[in-house]
Amino acid sequence: MLQGAEPTTSPLGDAIAMLHPLLVHFPIALIITAVPAEFLRLRRGSDAASPTARFLVMVGAVGALLAGVTGWIKAAIDGGGYDGRDLGWHKWSGVAFTLIAVILACIAPRAEQAPGRLKAFRLLLVAAAAILLIVGHYGATLAGHTLDFSLFTKALSGG
Repeated sequence: MLQGAEPTTSPLGDAIAMLHPLLVHFPIALIITAVPAEFLRLRRGSDAASPTARFLVMVGAVGALLAGVTGWIKAAIDGGGYDGRDLGWHKWSGVAFTLIAVILACIAPRAEQAPGRLKAFRLLLVAAAAILLIVGHYGATLAGHTLDFSLFTKALSGG
């Protein structure tokens, strides 16, 4: 949503916006699951990408595109009710994640055809998972799901 723009609404837009919280978990789960699948393949010393990881990445990229589109629609409809800084971080880290997921999906079918492609596939997979930490953190913050780290620190300190 553009700075200062008024939220707009329509029944179809509202329905699409409501899908965003449902759709975001699908690509997150797929991409995160692809990381250990590829790591196990790497530990075996394979010169080929994991077929499981390739499949998860390709389906996850489609899910990321759907989540991204619904997220931008949601921001246009009710983005005025969110903290602008948090929304900005969530939106743009989500865009970065989606771009990496699409690139991964394009590389995945031919990842083992060249050592450089396989290395790029693996590095981008780790980068996508890392960016998900940012996207997820700001998404959870916007949804009001904040973590109380004081409980964690108390447990570590024995207090």
